Amino acid sequence: MSFNPDQCVAVDVETTGLHPFHGDRMFSISLCDDREGDTWYHEFPVDPFTREVNYKARPEDRDAFAYIREVLRNKDYRLIFHHARFDIRMLKKAKLCNQQDLNGRFEDTLFAARVCNTLEVSYGLKHLAKKYAKMGNEDEKDLKAAVMKGRRKARALGWKIAEDSEADYWIPKALDPESTVCEKYCRLDTVRTMVLWMMYDELMAKGPQCVNLRATYNREMRLWHVVRAMEDRGVRIDRDRTKQELDAATAKVKHHEKEMLKLAGRPFKYGSNKDLIQLIYGQFGLEVKSRTDTGLPSTDWKALREHADHPFVREMLAYRASTKSISTFFQKYWDMMLPDPLNPKGYVLHPGFNQCGTLTGRFSCSDPNLQQVANSNTSARGTDPIQARAPFGPRPGYVWYLADYSAMELRMFADIADEPFMLQTIALGRDLHTECANKAWGGKGNYNALKAAATALELGHDAPTKDEVADVWAVFGWDRAKAQQGVHSPEAMTVADLWLAGFNYDIVKAEKSLGKSGSRGRAKCVMYTKIYGGGPDAVRDLLYCTKQEAKDFMAQYDATFPRIKEYMEQRSRQAAKDGYVLNRFGRRLNVDPHYAYRAVNYEVQGSGADLVKEGMLRSYDYLSNTGLDAHIVLQVHDELIFEIHPRHAYKWLIRGLKTIMEDTGGRFRVEMPVEFKRATSQWDQKELVEL
Repeated sequence: MSFNPDQCVAVDVETTGLHPFHGDRMFSISLCDDREGDTWYHEFPVDPFTREVNYKARPEDRDAFAYIREVLRNKDYRLIFHHARFDIRMLKKAKLCNQQDLNGRFEDTLFAARVCNTLEVSYGLKHLAKKYAKMGNEDEKDLKAAVMKGRRKARALGWKIAEDSEADYWIPKALDPESTVCEKYCRLDTVRTMVLWMMYDELMAKGPQCVNLRATYNREMRLWHVVRAMEDRGVRIDRDRTKQELDAATAKVKHHEKEMLKLAGRPFKYGSNKDLIQLIYGQFGLEVKSRTDTGLPSTDWKALREHADHPFVREMLAYRASTKSISTFFQKYWDMMLPDPLNPKGYVLHPGFNQCGTLTGRFSCSDPNLQQVANSNTSARGTDPIQARAPFGPRPGYVWYLADYSAMELRMFADIADEPFMLQTIALGRDLHTECANKAWGGKGNYNALKAAATALELGHDAPTKDEVADVWAVFGWDRAKAQQGVHSPEAMTVADLWLAGFNYDIVKAEKSLGKSGSRGRAKCVMYTKIYGGGPDAVRDLLYCTKQEAKDFMAQYDATFPRIKEYMEQRSRQAAKDGYVLNRFGRRLNVDPHYAYRAVNYEVQGSGADLVKEGMLRSYDYLSNTGLDAHIVLQVHDELIFEIHPRHAYKWLIRGLKTIMEDTGGRFRVEMPVEFKRATSQWDQKELVEL
C-alpha cells in the first residue's frame, strides 16, 4: 500500500496490555488512507508463554516492520490517531519511530472530540463512530467472543493469560493462523479514526465557534509533547519507605479487625452492609441517622461519623482508613514502581496524565493517580493520618520546586462575577476568606455574628471543651445552669456581644483566640460550594452541620453578597439558552440545559485549567531554551512541580518561572499570584521560597 504526498494516514495498534513502561507491546497495526479509504494490516507473532512480541521472526515481519517505519518517518504524511498518547508510546517502545519523527505531523481525534463536545457520554472510538458515522460494532463483538473462547483453550495449554481479556486480542490468531477477527477489528478502527478526523477537522474549520475550537485543539496538541516528557521522566519513589508504610497499614488493618471482633463478640464480615447494619443499629442500638436509596440504614462514612465516639464505629472508621491507604495508595505504588534509569538503585513511577480528563479541560491522572495523594495531615475519613506523600521526592542530587497558584479559582470567580467587595479585598492584598467571613458573620449589630460567637464560645454546652473557652466562661460568669437556656438565649447573646467587642467584632480574630476557625472555614466552604455548583447537602457534609444550618449559612452568605447569587442565576439562564459557555481562554464548554446551574463552575474551572496549561507550555519552553537541568515532573490541579539540579536552581530561573506562570495575558483584572516552595527530600516536607 502506497500513499501520496500530503496525505492523511490513520494509525491504530493492538497491544498485549495497557502499560508500555511495564513491558506491554504492540502486536498488530493497521493503516488507512484519507482518499480511497484503503487499509493495510500486519500482525506480529506473540510468544504465548512469555507474551513477548517478535517483530523480526519471519521475512514478512521484517518487511512489514521496515514499511511501518518508512510510513511513520515520512514527512509527507500526516498521521491520525485516536488517543495518540497510547499508540505513539507503543510505537516508540517497538522502536518504530521516535519523537522527532512525529513532531508536528500527527492529529488526535480524542482531543478533537473532547474540544468539540465536552458533554459526550463516552469518548471511546466505537461510541463516537457509531453515533456520528453510523458504524456498528459487530467486529468488536466477534473479536471479544473469539478471545473469550480462545482464552479457555490457551489456559489449558499453559499460555500466559492476562487479567484483562482486551490484552489477549492476539490469542485467536495464535490458536488459528486463519483467524481474521483481530484484523477486521483493527482495520475498521483506522477507518473509524479517519472518518471522525474528517468530521472534526471540518467542524473546527466551519462549525459554531470554530475559531475557539481550533485554537483550543491546537493548544492541547502543543501541550501533548510537554505532558509526554513529564510522563517519560516520571516521579522518584522510595521503595523502602513504601514497603514500610504498606506493612504499617497492613498491621493496622489486622489490629482494627481484632478490636472490632472483640467489641462485636461474634464473627462478622467486615465488608458486609447486612452484618454492619445488624451490629451497629441492632446489637449496639445506635440511632439511624440516614438511609440508602433502597431504604436500608446507611453504613457509609457520612452515616457513621454521626456515631464516631462509639468504640466499634471508631474502630470501623480507622479500619476503613487503613484499608483505603493500602488499596488507593501504597499497594498501587508498590505494584507499579520500576527501576529508574536516571537514578541507579532507585525507583520511579510513570503516572498517566489525561490532558482533558474532565469536561472543563482539567487534567486527570491514573496508573497511579498522583493528583489525589493524601497529605500527611489528612486522613481517609478516619482517625490516623496517611503518609501517602512521604515516599515521593526529588531524585538524589536534585531538588523540587513546587509552584502553587494561591486561591486561583476564588480570584477568578470574583473577577468573573464582578463582586465588588471581593475584588476590593483582592486588590488590597487581604485574605479573601477572612474578609468574607467577617462581612457575613462579623461586625457590630450583626445578629449572625452574635450567633457565630455564641457557638464558638460553646454557650449551649454543659461544659467547655477547651481551656481557652473555659477562661472566657470564667470572665463572664457563664456556667452550666445558664447554658440550659440555649446557645442563642438573650443572655448568651449579651455575653457574645461583650466578648466580640473586645476584638472589634472581628469574628475570625475572636475565634482564633480560642484556637478555632469556624467562620473562616464556613466562608471558605460556602464559597467553594457555590463555585462547584453544590447546595446545602454539600455544605452539610463539609461542615458536619445539619441541613437546616447549611441552608442558613448559604442564605446568610447570599444576603451578604447579593451580586454572587445574581450573577450565577443570570449566567445559568444564558447558558441554558446558548447551550455552552466560553471560558476566559476561549474554550467552549457545553452545558446541559437541565444542569445550567453548573455554568459558572465550568467557566471558573475551565479558566483555571487553561491558565495552568498555559503556564506549563511557557514554563517548558522557558526551561528548554535555558538548556539547564530542570524539568516538569508533576501537575497537581493548581500546582506544578519542577525537578531541578541544585547547581542550576538559580534565583533568576525561579523568578522567571514565577513571572511566566503569573502572566494571564490580560484575561483577568486580578492578579494570579504563584507561591514557590522547595522540597529537598520528601514531598510532604517543604519550605517557602522567598523571591
